[in-house]
Amino acid sequence: PLVLAGKDVVARAHTGSGKTAAYLLPAIHKIMQSDVSGAPAPNPRALVLVPTRELAHQVKKEAAFLLGKCAPSLRAGELPAAGCASAVLREFAGAPPEILIATPARAAECVRENLFPSGALASGLELLVLDEADLLLSFGYEEDIKKVVDACEKGVQCMLLSATACEELARLESLVLQHPVRLDVS
Repeated sequence: PLVLAGKDVVARAHTGSGKTAAYLLPAIHKIMQSDVSGAPAPNPRALVLVPTRELAHQVKKEAAFLLGKCAPSLRAGELPAAGCASAVLREFAGAPPEILIATPARAAECVRENLFPSGALASGLELLVLDEADLLLSFGYEEDIKKVVDACEKGVQCMLLSATACEELARLESLVLQHPVRLDVS
């Protein structure tokens, strides 16, 4: 409900608590609602940043499953892995799905090389999710996250999810969140 109300959310919950569904379901709902209300926005509409390729694949599978049940016309996808042909990355990023999952490094690369559709992150993005935020920081993605956030419209709705609370998260919160609501799910 907080996400649907437009609030930025910081959620701390242990692994296996349903964090992925907690951001995918409202993201899907928001996208479906905005599709009804007017002209189509450029994709991606929700950008999920995760610390590893394995988690990106896992989140994409969950998103595809949920979309198949409630919005089969919408798509979920993950940016191709590092090392793929640059033409493949350019083609995928140039026509991204509604829900895009990526590591911060890969998303930042697409921003640096102008691979996303013009203005996609600046005007079409409805939700930016930083999943496993504690790991995003410990894996050294802070500069990549800044690059992506700088490309997004100022004040885009954000969710920051983490299994742990640490002082470094405050830096990340100040970078991406506007007056967040905090949830601690035990």
